Amino acid sequence: MTAPAAGEGTAAAASRRRLVHAAMVAWALLLRWLSAPQAAALAAAALIFNTAVLPRLNLDLSKRSATGERAAAWRGIRLYPFTVLVLIALFPHQLYAVAAGWAVLALGDPAASWWGETHPGAQRWPGSSKTLGGSLCYGLAGAAGALAFLAYLQVPAAPREMVTVAVLAAAAAAGVEALPLGLDDNFLPPLAAAGIAALALAHPAAPRPPAHLIEGFAVCGGLAVAAYGLRLVTLGAALSGWALAVAIYGGLGRGGFACLLAFFVLGAGATKLGYERKRRRGAAEARGGQRDATQVLANGLAPAAAAALGWLAGAPAPAALAAVAALAAATSDTLASEIGQAWGREPVLIFGGQRVAVGSDGGISAVGTAAGLAGAALLGICAAAVGLVPWPTAAWLAGLGFAGNLWDSVLGAVWERRGELSNDEVNFLATLAAALAAVLLGRL
Repeated sequence: MTAPAAGEGTAAAASRRRLVHAAMVAWALLLRWLSAPQAAALAAAALIFNTAVLPRLNLDLSKRSATGERAAAWRGIRLYPFTVLVLIALFPHQLYAVAAGWAVLALGDPAASWWGETHPGAQRWPGSSKTLGGSLCYGLAGAAGALAFLAYLQVPAAPREMVTVAVLAAAAAAGVEALPLGLDDNFLPPLAAAGIAALALAHPAAPRPPAHLIEGFAVCGGLAVAAYGLRLVTLGAALSGWALAVAIYGGLGRGGFACLLAFFVLGAGATKLGYERKRRRGAAEARGGQRDATQVLANGLAPAAAAALGWLAGAPAPAALAAVAALAAATSDTLASEIGQAWGREPVLIFGGQRVAVGSDGGISAVGTAAGLAGAALLGICAAAVGLVPWPTAAWLAGLGFAGNLWDSVLGAVWERRGELSNDEVNFLATLAAALAAVLLGRL
């Protein structure tokens, strides 16, 4: 697949990409007749198609800079249906909120992109790559789309109320999109818009917020401020980590937060431990070991989603199983990587035993494997000690966490080495696999 030259070809490719991005909101028209499970199945099918089939087709869906430099866009293409799936999972009783967030995503982002590309010298927000004009276009296009779908889905609200909600939802999304978080614009902005619509147009069937949620906001906010102050995370990571921590605190209470805190302390400690040694070996994390927002989401999204869905469905027990297994997998992988890269000798690929350089995708070592096993065990002990799960359950959940770590290495050896998955995507898939396995085994 060859890339067209910069100039007219680049502009045409960008226009086609924006048009396809916006046109995908037409699927939201089906929300008028689909139930939440049916809509979720459709979004899951789109995610599978965009992940497994679309990359095999000879399509030019790349993004380019003004100089014609090519940058892959496949992460956004996969993230788009995933975001819709998350919206449906979070607001199953308020599909109009899903449609509003979806419309803001589909229409606001291309509008902002168009403005930024046609006005390269426009005034930008302080510390951000986003332009003021782009944010205005994002808000106007997003508000128009959100209002149209609120009216189409016949929300039981007065026209003035629908206009107000649409404007507030789009403004919130535009504000989040302008923040220098280092995250893909296909994720947080539509969640912000849908959340505003869901709160403003509350549905009687929607569950009430947990009684301890306010406490969670404060405690998790304190942790985020401390982590940022200690330079353990970037600003974007602090904000996204705060949101994930609130979801876990709200869904699983203090016990769930204690497990998240255990993962954070163990992971941060392992990252800083032997950092100079890892730097000399060329395997140290960038920014002095600071984690960015994408890394935080890769490790924390699965347990946070489990906690939130458990609250929404009134099923805290399966949610606890999934969250503990996911956190155990994240802890196991982080300790295996960080300690193995510092003190592991002669890492080999998990398949075939071929020797690879320290820090190579899919590489494992005896020291790293032992550290990963210890990390999963420590997380399981924490979960049982705080009463989140019984001790026997904690043992097999820790085993699933270690298995998730091994699955991470398999994904790294096969798909990450080929460039088909990023390291963050591998981490997310490993934690998700551990969470799903825990729910399935918990039913046996």
